[in-house]
Amino acid sequence: MDIPVFDLKSLKKYFTGFFVVSVIIAVLSYVAVIFVVSGEAGPKLRQINTWYLTIPLFVWTYVQSLNSKTALNEILETTDYEQRFKKYEAHYKKRLGWNLVSIALTGVFLIITQKNFVLYFMILQLVLTSAFYPRKAIIAKELKDDTIVFT
Repeated sequence: MDIPVFDLKSLKKYFTGFFVVSVIIAVLSYVAVIFVVSGEAGPKLRQINTWYLTIPLFVWTYVQSLNSKTALNEILETTDYEQRFKKYEAHYKKRLGWNLVSIALTGVFLIITQKNFVLYFMILQLVLTSAFYPRKAIIAKELKDDTIVFT
C-alpha cells in the first residue's frame, strides 16, 4: 500500500521568508510615514478618500480567492500524489506571493495617505498572516485526503 507522504519543511521555509518580508515592508512603510518629508503633494494626497483605495484591494482579494479555488480544483484532479504535492507547493508559494503584494500595496497606501485606518488595516493583515502557516489539518482539508502523512 502506497501511503502519501507530504514534507512540510519547504512550506514552512517559504512561510518564514514571507512573514519576515511582510514585517519588513510594514516597518519600512511606517518609518517612511514618520521620517519622509511629503513635500507639496503631501497635504493633497492625505485628502484622498481611503475607500477609493481600499475597495479595489478587497475586490482584488476576492478575485484571488476565486482563482485559488479554481487552482485547488485542478490540483485535486491530479492522481499522482507526488505531482499533486508539487502542484500544491507551487500554489502555496503563489498564494504567499499575492499576499505579499497585498501587504506592499497597503504599505504604499499608508505612505500616500498617512492615515491611521490604513495602518490598522496593515496590522490586521500582519496578524492574519498566521492563517497561511502550513498546518497539517488545513493542507489535508484542501487536498481532501485524510490519509496523508506529514513530515
